Amino acid sequence: MLRDHDVVEPSDHDYGKLYFLTDRFERHTDTFEEITAEVDAE
Repeated sequence: MLRDHDVVEPSDHDYGKLYFLTDRFERHTDTFEEITAEVDAE
């Protein structure tokens, strides 16, 4: 689901594949933090 929504992208290795945050997610980190702060407050 995270790959489908362009939040993470996999490395090129099949064994022990790592996932990294995409540039798109990095640009919207502030929005993500605002949303998680509101969810935590509830």
